[in-house]
Amino acid sequence: MDKLDYHGKLNAYETNITKELVEILTPFQWATDMVQGQNKVTASVIMPVIRGLQMEMEKLSSKYSSKMVLSLKNSVYSRLAKYETNTFKIAAALDPRWKLDWCTPAEKEDIK
Repeated sequence: MDKLDYHGKLNAYETNITKELVEILTPFQWATDMVQGQNKVTASVIMPVIRGLQMEMEKLSSKYSSKMVLSLKNSVYSRLAKYETNTFKIAAALDPRWKLDWCTPAEKEDIK
């Protein structure tokens, strides 16, 4: 709350909600930081970021049974599906940082 320059006091319920919201939105901050690159190539991070977000949303949806988490999870799958193209898969496969950890077994065989 110091970062927000908020001088009021939150009750226990508001503090809990805030902590949960931060936990739910943290993967999106990570994804944003990973894909926005000035003076660096970011095409190779698209697939690992998409798969990372999908994995995090699966974990969060099992932990929190809220409409917001379900909506975010569905949005990650539906809105990011158009970026799961061969171009981004090949870019990620050629990046030695990822070692094909983001792939399904079928995708690993296809890429090889």
